[in-house]
Amino acid sequence: MGRPNIVFILIDTLRAKNVSCYGYPINTTPNIDKIANNGVLFENAFACINATDPSVTSIFSGLLPVSHGLINHGTNVKKSDIIQLKYIPWLPEVLKKYGYQTVAIDWLGRWHRRGFDLYLGFDKYEYFNVSNNIKILLNSLVEKLKNSTLKYFSKKNKKYKKIDNAKEITTKAIKLIENMKKEPFFLFIHYWDAHAPYNSFDKSLFNLKIYEKIYYSIDIKNAEKIFKNNNVSGPIIKFIKENGGILECIAKYDNSIKYVDKEIERLFSYLKTTGKLNNTLIIITSDHGESLIEHGILFDHHGLYEPNIRVPLIMYYKKFSRKRIKTLVQHIDILPTILEICNIDYQPSFFDGKSLLPIINGKLEKIRDFILIEEAHTQRRIGIRTSKFKYIYSPNEEEKCRYCKVIHGSRNELYNLNIDPEERNNIATKHPELVIYFRKFLLHERIKYKSKAKNIMKIKKLRRKFKK
Repeated sequence: MGRPNIVFILIDTLRAKNVSCYGYPINTTPNIDKIANNGVLFENAFACINATDPSVTSIFSGLLPVSHGLINHGTNVKKSDIIQLKYIPWLPEVLKKYGYQTVAIDWLGRWHRRGFDLYLGFDKYEYFNVSNNIKILLNSLVEKLKNSTLKYFSKKNKKYKKIDNAKEITTKAIKLIENMKKEPFFLFIHYWDAHAPYNSFDKSLFNLKIYEKIYYSIDIKNAEKIFKNNNVSGPIIKFIKENGGILECIAKYDNSIKYVDKEIERLFSYLKTTGKLNNTLIIITSDHGESLIEHGILFDHHGLYEPNIRVPLIMYYKKFSRKRIKTLVQHIDILPTILEICNIDYQPSFFDGKSLLPIINGKLEKIRDFILIEEAHTQRRIGIRTSKFKYIYSPNEEEKCRYCKVIHGSRNELYNLNIDPEERNNIATKHPELVIYFRKFLLHERIKYKSKAKNIMKIKKLRRKFKK
């Protein structure tokens, strides 16, 4: 049968907590649930960082942010941040060298478009004749996306209006597949509807009363207090007012998820009807989650708490048995998994991630004991999470969040997730010995991985490995 086609679906800002097959009581994802029920669902999958640019970079490189060197996002990205990226193996480039036609429907541009034969972004070019239009398209994207960013809460940036909605993206994806010149193909689809301002064309919101039962009343009251006191950035206040209130915004978020879910079903049905599903690997995940009201963070994705870093990860492939996997996995594990499925030879030491196939096939119960997490876009935090504990460290105790103008948490945060999954009780002061242990462990691991970013010559050699 040869190497499979790959359809990689990234739903921006989708947190696992609001996906039905992850236990959410509202039926937001009936169609994704069906795919998950016939595939592999990872119950504890995590982003490496909570901003899109560095997160997608980790997904396509298989490296932690501390290794590939990019921790900033959007207009905060400096030239010095991305110098080493061009020397790092990049998933679309690797697949292309092994015979894949590589196509993306995305709006990030810049280094993210590396390795794609066709990268559909802001421009409305005809894309059916790839061979004739690809040079024109990419040259235009280079110019238009040099200084662009996707800052949805910024008054200065109006790019959101140009981003296609889920229906338009799915229609384009189907047409692209219909006109593929060859197989196998790698299709990257980036849905943006679940990113604020939560795009949905369904005006009938879920019953607001149910949210009073799902979400802790103390969180709702705290969010309303923050909103009334204008303790967050102006655009967020405006966003809440325009949508009628806190609960209405949560409902709109859920509606945007259901809107994308409906379009994923249309794409899945097309693949099934045409018979392509028999030899297609489907991956569904998100770049990061979203804090709706938790921890006083309203409708954004800063903070290293579970709503922001725990993401859905679902894989569907005819060769996989149906399974739910509880062990810790992370975005960086996706790339080596794809390479192993595609029978592309690689050195495991090239990447920070590990192939998920051994746990999918039942040969191993777990591939890691902990994950590393961090953020830098609105505040600087680093952390480590095990199956039981999460430790978050703030290098600068006095640093305030750029959006909320407050200090979220404290310099040391320690949570026992087994008895406190909502991370409400910081036990750092009660267990100083654990704080010392986790801080040393965290800093030691970061130093170890950071060496990859410094050793540019070695990275160049790694990249040459994938030249046929």
